Amino acid sequence: MSIAVTPFETPILEPAAWIASEKPAFIEGAVRTPGQGEVGTMVCRHLGGCGGIFVRSWYCSSVGPAAPRTRADGMVNTAQQREVFMPLRIAAAATLAALFMVPSSGISQVLMQRDVSLRMALTIAEAALAECGVNTSVAVVDRAGRLRVFLQGDKAAPHNLELARRKAYTARTFQRTSAEWAKLTETTNAGQRMLADVIPLGGGVPIKVGEETIGGVGLSGAPMGQAQEEACAKAGIAKVADQLR
Repeated sequence: MSIAVTPFETPILEPAAWIASEKPAFIEGAVRTPGQGEVGTMVCRHLGGCGGIFVRSWYCSSVGPAAPRTRADGMVNTAQQREVFMPLRIAAAATLAALFMVPSSGISQVLMQRDVSLRMALTIAEAALAECGVNTSVAVVDRAGRLRVFLQGDKAAPHNLELARRKAYTARTFQRTSAEWAKLTETTNAGQRMLADVIPLGGGVPIKVGEETIGGVGLSGAPMGQAQEEACAKAGIAKVADQLR
């Protein structure tokens, strides 16, 4: 398809006849330019049919005075004709793009999520620490896995902070106790152990509202090991059970 570009100001086509069919559709009419009289006649052709769309203005080049006509085979019988390309597909694409730019009510809704508040995290951590003693460190993370509260017992070792946080993160991201996840990944999905911040040790417990996980608690340094740490974490969550319904 060739595209004719006007060498003068944009002319206007005022259709005199309209032919619509499954074959290429033709419009015959006169071309006028601003400040000038009729300068000739033309045929505008659009491949694929016009689909009943009435097009008034076209970008065309000048034509001779001969009036073209359409033959029965759908071709233009004239020595001088001007072929006009109307980019309906481009116009349709632009319309679709404009529609996608308009925000829909579903996309623009405010997302409502339940999460661990600071007060809830502090209550859980204090109750867990009280259960496990001064050698223990406790970490509480929110639904995004970010550290919300950390309490270090008076006699806790420095490394307990990192272990407690990672246990809490592991319980949160896998939505189960860190001990259950450690056992599971011994035989399946072992590659998960390569993820950052997870750790295959017991002592981490998820914080849940029903089946929705909104955070995690992790402990490290309890005198009787990981089983005690998990029990202390559950005791801390039990303190806020009325808020997790």
